[in-house]
Amino acid sequence: MANYSSNDKRFDQLREALIKISQFDFSYRIPISNNKNREDTLALLINHASIKMNQFMYQIRTEKTLYSQPKLFIMLDNDKNIITHSDENFNILMKTNYPVKLAQLLPKKSLKKLNKIWKRFPRNKNCLLDFGIVDFQSSNDLISPLQVRILRCGLGIEAPNYLLFAFDPEEPLPDLSQNEVDSFAKIDTSNNSDIRNVRDFLLAKKVHDILKEYRHSRLPGLNQIASEAAASRSRIKRVFKKFYQLPIRAYDIKMRLEESLALLEETDMKINEISRHFGFQASSHYSNRFKQEYGVSPSQYRNNFFKKSK
Repeated sequence: MANYSSNDKRFDQLREALIKISQFDFSYRIPISNNKNREDTLALLINHASIKMNQFMYQIRTEKTLYSQPKLFIMLDNDKNIITHSDENFNILMKTNYPVKLAQLLPKKSLKKLNKIWKRFPRNKNCLLDFGIVDFQSSNDLISPLQVRILRCGLGIEAPNYLLFAFDPEEPLPDLSQNEVDSFAKIDTSNNSDIRNVRDFLLAKKVHDILKEYRHSRLPGLNQIASEAAASRSRIKRVFKKFYQLPIRAYDIKMRLEESLALLEETDMKINEISRHFGFQASSHYSNRFKQEYGVSPSQYRNNFFKKSK
């Protein structure tokens, strides 16, 4: 690694991945370029290790992760023009100068695959299609493979619209009930209330991402979250609970506690160190919240875990 400049974007991506791994966050994936050089080889090895660890951590959890979020969400018109979007960390769509057409995000091979499957949409029926793994090309020409589902909705108006959801290819796709598919399929972008539903989803996703950014620092206040999300306090509270079933603060604390389990199980970090790592002002606050959630204190949880593993 000594030969790489700290200004090298590839070096920064590799360093970011290692930092994430050291924090027991195995969800980060390094984009792979078409160069197939040694940086790409190292990135592939790190991605593979992260995928294996992510699967392992998923298996040892006592219950399935409650919330699954797409890495990329795009609303398209009938001509595959982008109407609106939400992109986690702006890896695909940049904040400015983002493409107008979906085709501008896809390499030729991926575009050909997408167009071929696109033809399977029935003429007079709203439905959800799986497109499998599709490569997206970011503004810096790096390739990000994502698992894509597209829902056609809004039939009955002049032209239908399409909702594209793209997920991490190594994570299980969230189960969608027929009722959920049907409710999404009823979205009519010519109807203000339906447009509001999509915008609410994007805002809730934005708040979710803001909370994730602050996961290892002090819990952000509602005013700060509202300011960063460019919305009012009352609106972010309403739409977040609508899509995540919990108030913002309760969800944030729940996720901090859940992520702290890995440090209790896999490290010898002291309780007060883990408390600070997840932004709790005092270890007593962390311990009290932990006991409310899991019925035992953090130290009791750790002792019980090691007893069971012997």
